[in-house]
Amino acid sequence: MHKFLPVFIVIILFAGCHHEVPILENKIGTDISAEEAEFNASGRAKAVEDETDLWQFFEDSKTGFSLRYPLEIDFGQDLRIESEFVASLGERPLGFTTENATKIRDALAAGKFGKNNLDWPLESSKQVKNLGELSGQDFLVLGRFEICDVAFERKLVFYLNDRQVVLTVVGDRDKILAENPEFFTTNPENCFEAKIWNFDKQKDFYKNLAKGKGSPVAQKWFDTFDAIVATIEFQTPESKTEARGNLESLQGFWTSIEDTKSTVEFSGERKTDFYDGEKVSEEYFKVDGDSLVVNAGVDTIKYSIVAVSPEYLTLLHLPRGNLLKFKR
Repeated sequence: MHKFLPVFIVIILFAGCHHEVPILENKIGTDISAEEAEFNASGRAKAVEDETDLWQFFEDSKTGFSLRYPLEIDFGQDLRIESEFVASLGERPLGFTTENATKIRDALAAGKFGKNNLDWPLESSKQVKNLGELSGQDFLVLGRFEICDVAFERKLVFYLNDRQVVLTVVGDRDKILAENPEFFTTNPENCFEAKIWNFDKQKDFYKNLAKGKGSPVAQKWFDTFDAIVATIEFQTPESKTEARGNLESLQGFWTSIEDTKSTVEFSGERKTDFYDGEKVSEEYFKVDGDSLVVNAGVDTIKYSIVAVSPEYLTLLHLPRGNLLKFKR
C-alpha cells in the first residue's frame, strides 16, 4: 500500500464517478494542459509521496506480483514481462530451459547469481538483485549471435510460485548510439556502414552507467530499470485475503451521496457507471488489497478503498485525492 503525505482534502462535488478521464503525458515533465495546470495551482491536488505514485500499474495475479512503470514507457515494446511455469519451459534457445531455470532458482535462493546463463549477458554486468522477499538475476544484453548486432536491454529474472519471470527494459538504440560514438566502430566487410560495438569497450560502457556517468538517454534507460524494479510488490496471503474481502463487499449497486443521479454497479470484475438511468461506461477492474484499479481503455484509474460496509462506500481518487461517497 502506498503511503501519502498528510494533506487537507477538499471534497469536490461528484458527477458521474470518473467521467473526467485523466490526461496522460507523453513524456514525464513535459507541458500539461491548461485545465491540469489550473487544478494543480488551485490547492485541490493531492500531494503524493513520490513520482511512482503517478505511474501506470501492472499486476500479474497468477504469479503474484505487481509493479509500476513511467507514463512514457510503451508496455510490450520498452517494457516486456514474461512469466511461465519452470516445468513448461522445456528446451528453448538462449538457455531458457527447465534445467537452467531450476539451477538458477536454487542459486538465487542461496543469494548467488549462479553459473548458468540466460540470454546473452554482458559478463561484467551480472549481479544479484535484492527484491526484498527474494533475489533475482540482473544483467545487460548488448548484442547477440553475430558481430553486427547492437542491443540495449537490461533484464531481471526471478522465480515465484513455480514460475520464471523475465522483465526487460529496452533502451532507445538510435539515440544511445548517437550519444556514445567512442564505444563503437565499423566493420565494412561484414556490417557495411553500420555502427557496431568496440567489444573491448563494452565493459567501460557498463561501468559508466553503474557509476551514474552515462550519456543522458543511456543513463535514463539504465536508471528507469532500477526505478521500476523498486516498485515490485509481492502479494502476501494477507493482502490476497483483504483483496478478496473487498471484492466481495463492492458487489452490487451504489448511489453517489453528492449526486443521486450518479450510480455505479460492481458485478464480478466489471464496473458500470450510470447517470440518470443511462449507462455511461463499462470497464474491467481489479482489487489489490485496499486499492481499486480500473482499466478505462488505454488508461488506468486507481482509487483507494477508504471504507466499505454493507451500507456505505468511500473511495479516494488517486492521485488527486477526491473523496467519492456512495450509499448502497
